[in-house]
Amino acid sequence: MGWRGALRSLESAARRAEREYQRKQKSLAKKRELEDAAFEVEEYEENVNSLISLHNTCLTKCDWEKIRLEKPPSKPEKLQENETKAKAKLNNFKPNFFYKLFNLTESKLEKLRKNVLEAQKKDEDQYRTSMESYKNNYSSWENDQKISEGVLRGNLDSYIEAFKIISPLDELEDFILNSDFRALNSSLAEIVLSTKGEQIIPNEIKSLLRSGRLSTKKMPKGQFYETYQDHICSCALRIAREIFTLLPIETVIVTILDNLLNTQTGHLEKQPILSVAIPKATLSKLNFSQLDPSDAMKNFICNINFKKTKGFESVEKIDAEKVKTV
Repeated sequence: MGWRGALRSLESAARRAEREYQRKQKSLAKKRELEDAAFEVEEYEENVNSLISLHNTCLTKCDWEKIRLEKPPSKPEKLQENETKAKAKLNNFKPNFFYKLFNLTESKLEKLRKNVLEAQKKDEDQYRTSMESYKNNYSSWENDQKISEGVLRGNLDSYIEAFKIISPLDELEDFILNSDFRALNSSLAEIVLSTKGEQIIPNEIKSLLRSGRLSTKKMPKGQFYETYQDHICSCALRIAREIFTLLPIETVIVTILDNLLNTQTGHLEKQPILSVAIPKATLSKLNFSQLDPSDAMKNFICNINFKKTKGFESVEKIDAEKVKTV
């Protein structure tokens, strides 16, 4: 083979290698695209599921009787550990030949005496720090005792204080803007809260095509509003569960607000979209992992006005006087 033939052979081999490289790159790109699509759909489904399954979890755990029986923190003793060690070194010091030869005994003794003073200060500082920590811990213990005893007696102020300190709705901060909790009597409470509204619901549906590629399409209005309804009702159930676990009450009225158009003023205003009185006895019988949160509202006294094509409309807040015997 001449040099021209050899050159053509090399060029042909280079082109084959380039085609093979491009083929592998396309294959890798397609694989990454399919993996990204699968991940995006999985993330989307998890997000939607988290919005409508809030009721499946209850994180608050509070045993007020156990808290009431807790012993107070122990008061720290004033120790002289560092001073004792420093004094021992001073008392046990015996100048050797070199100390005497170079006249270093007095300077060494002076240093040891100084060490004793520094050790005393260190002991004082440690004791002061321990006392500050003790005072803080004792104050917390006293406060816990006061609240636990009040809760067990059915004291309403203690109920409210416990709610503020424990903050049982912190885990819902991604869905709730603010809340107002009130204890009406020892067995009845109400909570009014504002949600982040419809914006929390995705307006698109993400799924995988048979090819494995991502499909994104607008969510039908009916499905959008039904998802929002399930989210609101799931939120109400979760809030009731958290409050019942926190406090020894029998019924809680949960009222959820959202921005709705006031047709008289033409402005958006916070208005109730759900008001439900949930008895603990009824709630405890529900199978949370299997129920539909919107359907579950039929178990309770509930004010809700929902239309599949329009969503929520304003409702009256439940009057606590009417549910005191629930």
